[in-house]
Amino acid sequence: MKRTLVLATIWVLSGCGGCGDDTAGTNNGDNANNGDPCATPTEISRADVESGGTLKAGTCYDADESLEVTDGTLTIEPGVTIRMAQDRSLRISGSGRVSAKGTADAPITFQGQDDTKGFWQGLAFETRSDDNLLEYVILLNGGGKAWSGSSDEQAVIHVASTGKVTIRETLIDGSGKHGIFGRDNAELSGFSSNTISNCDGAPLRIALSVARFLDSGSTFEGNEDNVVALVHGNNETLAQDATWPNPGLPYRFMDRCFIKADLTLTPGTTLEVEADASLILEEGGQIIAEGTTSELITFTSVDDAGTGSWQGIHVKTGTSVFSNAVIEHAGSKAWTGNPEHKGAFFISAGELSLSDVEIRDSEGYGVVVHDAGSITCDGVTFTATAAGTLLDTSTAGNAVCE
Repeated sequence: MKRTLVLATIWVLSGCGGCGDDTAGTNNGDNANNGDPCATPTEISRADVESGGTLKAGTCYDADESLEVTDGTLTIEPGVTIRMAQDRSLRISGSGRVSAKGTADAPITFQGQDDTKGFWQGLAFETRSDDNLLEYVILLNGGGKAWSGSSDEQAVIHVASTGKVTIRETLIDGSGKHGIFGRDNAELSGFSSNTISNCDGAPLRIALSVARFLDSGSTFEGNEDNVVALVHGNNETLAQDATWPNPGLPYRFMDRCFIKADLTLTPGTTLEVEADASLILEEGGQIIAEGTTSELITFTSVDDAGTGSWQGIHVKTGTSVFSNAVIEHAGSKAWTGNPEHKGAFFISAGELSLSDVEIRDSEGYGVVVHDAGSITCDGVTFTATAAGTLLDTSTAGNAVCE
């Protein structure tokens, strides 16, 4: 809350507090506006920005049509305010770039011409350029319209699979749905010290490959679903080694996903999994989840749904390591045609190493070891695992876990 209030105060002090007034006209640079540039805004059109250019410091612009930068760099100087008409947007495409670098004392503001949540659409980044930058930027009341046929892609900032943008010291507030949407292979390099608040959806709805760009110093508050929402279909795959930070709110797996790379989790991280969904480790994929005694890593259900909500974790390859971790509410359904093959962990190949781990509230077993799977355990606690602690149907037939 403190960070949001600080940025909101900066917004008011920078002269944007009165920019909600829908006043037409051209900014002629005189003092008749009593220091409020939005009293006499400058009209801006797509033709003004499509080849880049500079929006001058302290100027207020009204955009009655959607804007698009297709070539060159659009530089937005500190203190600029851009007021967007309903459902209008700024899109960065082709070979276009945008550099919006405000300051703590003179942030750049994007807002609707009406002070209504979700009034305008947002910013879309389709170009992979190091020049794409949002720093000390305030984005108010966007996210009013989806960027594709899917309502999942309704967000103030949309980063395409070809897109890259650095976002830091930026406030997103009052989205009609999500704060940021990132497709697979989108890049949020340098994401740091941001605030996303009061969204009607999640602050972040991103592909698995995008989570590695997040930080542990941003603030997320007042959002309807205060989670990092992951996965857009039941075949989403993590194919690149990644370390996920602890962003201070849960990662939520929206559907089944495949881990085909090394996924390392930071101590204190919580991962929620939707009903009947699962994490499948294959083709070299493995999870390294090493918490600490004071910062456990937790795998759980959505909204504390209770025993047997999600399916669990299927180990088919590699050596996955879990220590100082909790796995709860799994075991919703069997992993094979054998109804006994129901457990929080199902190991059909590869190896699972558990130490100082609690497995609790499983609808089936805590662990099922099958075929060529193997397990090593040290200090594992099973609590309320309905079918028992461990079922061994492996080829070796000598699995022990305690």
